[in-house]
Amino acid sequence: AVAQGRFPFLHFALALGMHEESGRYPLTALVIDIATGWVSTVVHQLKHLQQVPRAYEPPFNRFAAPLVPKPGFTAFPGGHAALGHALAELLGELTEAESASRTRLHDLAVDLGQTREKAGLHCALDTERGRDLGTTLAGWMTDPATLADPRFAAWSALFAHAREEWK
Repeated sequence: AVAQGRFPFLHFALALGMHEESGRYPLTALVIDIATGWVSTVVHQLKHLQQVPRAYEPPFNRFAAPLVPKPGFTAFPGGHAALGHALAELLGELTEAESASRTRLHDLAVDLGQTREKAGLHCALDTERGRDLGTTLAGWMTDPATLADPRFAAWSALFAHAREEWK
């Protein structure tokens, strides 16, 4: 849970085998970095607006204390769930992964959110809305209309060149 908490994106890079050929996927790594930053920014803006307490805090008091270090921000939506599902969808599209790889990425995203629940940081609703948010953001990032929009030309070019790393 602690390793997932600090660097959740690494699990997705490992699942794709990016570690096997060092230096082969620099643009994919950049896509992961940009997506991580963007999803995290959206999540934290929503957390700031919503101010939903964590599962171990009143009024929930579901746990005496979390099993991992306490974050310094509120719970809703679940950020790890949002990031996990965004990366699963985004990387599935980027790599044009076959069904088994997409399932593995999706399973990692589900595990990432559920681990945060088991650690006492989130309730199921936080995780579910994080999943929905991440899936929506990835859908927007990979939508043909977004990729064709001149305002997102830099993102579109990066995404297209990163996709070439997987051919």
